[in-house]
Amino acid sequence: MTTKPARRADELRAEINLTRAELGETMQELAGRMDVPSRMREAYRKVSARAKDSPAPWVLLAGAAAAFGGAVTLMVVGRRSE
Repeated sequence: MTTKPARRADELRAEINLTRAELGETMQELAGRMDVPSRMREAYRKVSARAKDSPAPWVLLAGAAAAFGGAVTLMVVGRRSE
């Protein structure tokens, strides 16, 4: 039978080991967040895969460009008529 101090020491060791494991995971996550080039490559890969699967981004981009072109045209025409 183990004594209370020995049991408490075992509990502390287990808690320390768990804390070390959690700290290691946190450090790996932070290192991944700090690796900007890898994150940019991953984001590019995801966006390009999504764009290949769906024409919606291109349609939205074309619509935004048309709206911008229309707004610029209206501003130019409005200034000329003044």
